[in-house]
Amino acid sequence: LFEKSNYVGFTATPYANIFIDPDTEKEMLDQDLFPRDFIYALEAPSNYIGARSIFGDDVKYSYMLESNDDCESALPLKHKSKDEMKFIPESLEEAIASFFVANAIRDLRGDTKSHRTMMINVSRFISVQNKITKLIDSYVREAKIEIHNYYLCKENALQIGIFKLMKNVYEKYYSRFACDPDFSDLEHFSWEQIQASLYPAIARIEVRTINGGNASKNLDYENYEKKPNDIGLRLIAIGGLSLSRGLTLEGLSTSYFYRNSAMYDTLMQMGRWFGYRDNYRDLCKIWMPEESMSWYSY
Repeated sequence: LFEKSNYVGFTATPYANIFIDPDTEKEMLDQDLFPRDFIYALEAPSNYIGARSIFGDDVKYSYMLESNDDCESALPLKHKSKDEMKFIPESLEEAIASFFVANAIRDLRGDTKSHRTMMINVSRFISVQNKITKLIDSYVREAKIEIHNYYLCKENALQIGIFKLMKNVYEKYYSRFACDPDFSDLEHFSWEQIQASLYPAIARIEVRTINGGNASKNLDYENYEKKPNDIGLRLIAIGGLSLSRGLTLEGLSTSYFYRNSAMYDTLMQMGRWFGYRDNYRDLCKIWMPEESMSWYSY
């Protein structure tokens, strides 16, 4: 119907195949659908946290990065579908503790209806993911019991392992932001305030496997939004390929990533931690191997 037509597309991941497949470069340049300079890179909004602001030397959000090379002894990078995580490595225990603390701080900031997610992505095998889910779910249930029993005990609580860990995480990663002028727009709290609000903040954290056909079903953010006067979904999501492609993890603050891909497009697709983190950018943490950090920087 038209002599000329234009096609305009917007994408966050410009790695898809181009639809023209010419035999020669001349054939491609003669096609008028895609002129030579058809890709235009838009500037990222000032509140978007992307790869350039996390990876590299002296960048704004490099504080988010932590090494989890100790995961190798629990579940090697190269493993088979019959393998399983032998134990929870220290780095993963620390990551879970940081998610607990982040939930308490977000509640104190009044973000109770906001969804919060922690991602654990260490295997592409569904059978391994399912085993990890059982291991993490058991750990979280035991931690909840201890927190419920002691979170209102101001002094005695710090004799309990999970409280020692959470306080260490708070002092190691979060307390310094109270004196940082770049974070003066955020409300900060003492450990005593955080401890007193811990159990209500973590009581409804769920551990779910997000893989295969159940991925969208298990990320039921919309169902939580329909409930009046309710809190958002608080989720530890464990998966592999499904977590790496297309799914949005709402309120993602804690990422535990132990994968061995070096492909540029795959790395960027796996970067679920890129995005908008208004009102909780100081709470975001990413655990990954040192080698992966260098790949992302490259």
